[in-house]
Amino acid sequence: MKQVKEGKDRLSDTELEQLVDINDARIKAYKYATKKLRKSLRGGGTLPLQCPPTHTNKNKEVVKPRKQSKVLNPRNYKPTVRTKDQIEASGAYEKLIIHQHTTLVMGRDNEKNKQRLANIMAFGEDIDPNDKKKKKLQVQIQEPPVDRFDELQAEIDERRGFLREWKTLDRDQNTELL
Repeated sequence: MKQVKEGKDRLSDTELEQLVDINDARIKAYKYATKKLRKSLRGGGTLPLQCPPTHTNKNKEVVKPRKQSKVLNPRNYKPTVRTKDQIEASGAYEKLIIHQHTTLVMGRDNEKNKQRLANIMAFGEDIDPNDKKKKKLQVQIQEPPVDRFDELQAEIDERRGFLREWKTLDRDQNTELL
């Protein structure tokens, strides 16, 4: 705004009216902007990122910021080619060492526990698994292998003995009746 001096540089009436009009327009724009800001803040809104210009810079365009895309474009990144040494250094070819001994021990304990409970249910007492093996070995040792001919001979002898018993019983019954 030009300052008014006394003398030669004095403003004409039209220039003065123009300056007053410009000043009034600025005041109106300022009041409008403050009213709008207060209204948005009272309503729980946020402050705007950019305010409309309140003075002579009206020709300047407001540049909106571009939103970043949510999809990653591989063209924006530089390709990285790794050498064989870099890949080997990263440990890509190393074997994984998996320790399974802990699970095996737990599995054995579970199997032993199952056997112990099965023995308690079947025999009424906990039987040591080593005792079972010893008993099986003793049974196998005590029984010699039997020949088939000897088995048949034993059956025949058993039947002959059975018939003798019946005959003796039959004689005893006949004598009792008389």
